[in-house]
Amino acid sequence: MITEIPGPASEVRAGMTQKGLASRGMTLIQSQTVTIGGQEALLLHVSQSAAGSELFKWMLVGGDAKGTVMVVGTFPESETDLSAPIRKSILTSSWTEEKRSDFFEGLAFRVDPSPKLKLADRMGNLLVFSETGATEPSDSSQAILVVGGSLSEIVIGDVAAFAKERAAKTEHLGRLRNVIGRPMTVDSLPGYELIGVGADEKSGKDLRLYQLVLVDRMTYYLAQGFIGADRDPRFVKEFRRVTSTFRRVRP
Repeated sequence: MITEIPGPASEVRAGMTQKGLASRGMTLIQSQTVTIGGQEALLLHVSQSAAGSELFKWMLVGGDAKGTVMVVGTFPESETDLSAPIRKSILTSSWTEEKRSDFFEGLAFRVDPSPKLKLADRMGNLLVFSETGATEPSDSSQAILVVGGSLSEIVIGDVAAFAKERAAKTEHLGRLRNVIGRPMTVDSLPGYELIGVGADEKSGKDLRLYQLVLVDRMTYYLAQGFIGADRDPRFVKEFRRVTSTFRRVRP
């Protein structure tokens, strides 16, 4: 599995510690720095329990100051003979800074930009929208919206409870306050919309969070929008304008 993440690779690698991985349900077995295509990357070997089974993973984390690339190979405890071939395979990975020409290639969904939210980039299965059309806003008060699908299967019984739990785990955002939410349906999928305010852990400034979770059997789609809490709260309508166009397509 290949995932692209907006943000410096150095920051993502810094979080791949024993403690950081444990917070995601993974146990670190081995970690080492490797060189891929002349660039430094981090190679990790971890274990993780899922649905009562023990899984092992080789993870390669590389990229640059603009974006992170993560390549993951997974195998069950009963097939440890796959460990060496998977490790060897992900070490043959390569990536380029060349900009993607088709943002929607291979995606199982579509969403349309709005006059105030331009499609800025795609990171793996995530679409990034911003006011300026740049991936990284010039300051934390500018609006940014990220829309994507889950990377693994999950059973979600209570959509509202899952949405609230997911919002509470939003990276770089402190405890949410003034949270309001409502159930809704988009593209015939059950969902839950949530709005709240939390402090940006980097700048200390309050950000308004807009979140929409849509559940499709064993997968889900997530949209999260961020804007300075001191900005006009009516901008939330712009996030809704984009997410309301969500529809599934055949990739």
